[in-house]
Amino acid sequence: MPIRAVKGLSLSGHVAKQYVENDAVFGTVDYFEYNIGATYDFVGLFDVSIRYSDIDITPDTEGKEEAIPLRVGRNL
Repeated sequence: MPIRAVKGLSLSGHVAKQYVENDAVFGTVDYFEYNIGATYDFVGLFDVSIRYSDIDITPDTEGKEEAIPLRVGRNL
């Protein structure tokens, strides 16, 4: 759920836990993930968003472990 910090700025976050009772059967490990980010709306013209995202699976099992994506967009 986004939180309005100042006019045009929204903060948001996400926390989740994946639990599979029988990892060997499904081939999926249990993991914990989270992210936090901010979005700024430039007077309705466009917005810029940046997030930090991480997961507790080791990189050699699933690839990349953490990311900091930057997004610039416009809603029509």
